[in-house]
Amino acid sequence: MVYNRWQERSARHEAQKAFASAHNDVLLDGRREPSLHVRPEPPRASQTAEKVDYVMDLGLTRAVSPAELREGWLEIERRFSRRAFL
Repeated sequence: MVYNRWQERSARHEAQKAFASAHNDVLLDGRREPSLHVRPEPPRASQTAEKVDYVMDLGLTRAVSPAELREGWLEIERRFSRRAFL
């Protein structure tokens, strides 16, 4: 029994040495936990057109001019074969 504990202890120490790392985990550095944000309710079906499949809520990190917004939106229109409208 004592011999088994001694073996387990030495094996644990060897494993800790083998897999130890002196640097921080790159995946955990600057990690931000997910959180719930309160979003406004989407428009009711009676308020949207029949041909609308979905409505995208566009959130910007900074204020942009209408020209900048349109320029950025053109790439989305190209990607979705002009099925997305601003």
